[in-house]
Amino acid sequence: IEAKIGILMDRTTGKRIEMPIMSEVVLMPQARAGWYTFSSDMTVAQHAHFNGCLNKSHKLSQQQEPNVVYKHTYEKDQFYNIQGHKTRVTRDQKTNEVLGTVRKDRIADLDIFSPGRPFDYRVSVNVEVPVPFPGDNAQPQRERQKNRVSYRLNNLKIDLTQVKSNNNSNNPAQPPSYTGSVLGDDG
Repeated sequence: IEAKIGILMDRTTGKRIEMPIMSEVVLMPQARAGWYTFSSDMTVAQHAHFNGCLNKSHKLSQQQEPNVVYKHTYEKDQFYNIQGHKTRVTRDQKTNEVLGTVRKDRIADLDIFSPGRPFDYRVSVNVEVPVPFPGDNAQPQRERQKNRVSYRLNNLKIDLTQVKSNNNSNNPAQPPSYTGSVLGDDG
């Protein structure tokens, strides 16, 4: 289960959706296809703000139990189309060691519009199924580099991630995007 902060963007105007409401509302999943898309990008300043708040929480937690655990990782994801499924191979950027090979199956998304706040959010339920490595001869369709800081407290994990991606070797890299997500897991 993952919650991402972002903005629900109107497909027609390219701006944040508008509704005549004053409180948060869960949108019907059927509305997504024709009306809006979810953009999880944030500005460098927003990313720095959240990182500062989380660093402060980490520092304060070291004086008492339970502690917020901090981790900084640099990973590379390569995406392959294997038998009609998107397969993700994650590697350590420094050692090139394969950390995992999975197929991510989306179960459901809930999009929540939050008027009066700078962000909306999406709660997603996914299953990551371990799959065999696609083989050394397979060519990735796209690749992304992730610079991620993670903060964990018990079964709650907050990730702030800078992502640089390209679609294939013929396309230049896209500018970095910054995302934030909250994940719940079983430890």
